[in-house]
Amino acid sequence: MQWQEVRTVYPDQYVLLEILDSYTEDNIQYVEEVALVRAIQDPSEATSGKSHPILGRASAQGIMLR
Repeated sequence: MQWQEVRTVYPDQYVLLEILDSYTEDNIQYVEEVALVRAIQDPSEATSGKSHPILGRASAQGIMLR
């Protein structure tokens, strides 16, 4: 699933993702394809500081990791 698809289906929600495809440029990992693990309904769960594989807010334009 492309990030834009996630943004369309889950607008303004936190989502838990698994990275399927990405590339690295200048020590930044750009994510191109993801698998949705689940949507996060409770915002406090998303910001609790627990370790998650990839947690993103679907209102963001893209996913970049350092």
